[in-house]
Amino acid sequence: MTVEGRRAQPLDARDSPPLILLVENDAATRMHAANEMLDEGYEVVETENAVEAMSILKGRNDFDAVVTDIDADHAPGGLALVRYVAQRYGGMEILVTSAPTEGIPDPIQCKFVARPYADGALIAEMRRLLEGLVPQSFGRQT
Repeated sequence: MTVEGRRAQPLDARDSPPLILLVENDAATRMHAANEMLDEGYEVVETENAVEAMSILKGRNDFDAVVTDIDADHAPGGLALVRYVAQRYGGMEILVTSAPTEGIPDPIQCKFVARPYADGALIAEMRRLLEGLVPQSFGRQT
């Protein structure tokens, strides 16, 4: 059974920006990615590992996307989180960083951004991932 969350709501019914769960074990990388997303107008909840992320997800279903590093050094790691999100939260977008495309089981739908990110690459992929979900009023003010 999947849980849909806010993504199932029509865009015009929203009164808040997209909510992102950011999972990254490296504090500097996590802070940089979170700052980019906040500058773009997203709401961000940060955590450093998949176990914490799964715990956060069990308590709420309002995330629009999960951005996770596939961290081979810390069990269960990002791959387990990707599977967990895909099985339980079918409407939630998944963006995986620093991972080769092999290893993600079909038919899990997710996007990849290689690390280290080129300037703007993470946000560009987030925009594509959340296309149609982000009204202009939630974006960066210029």
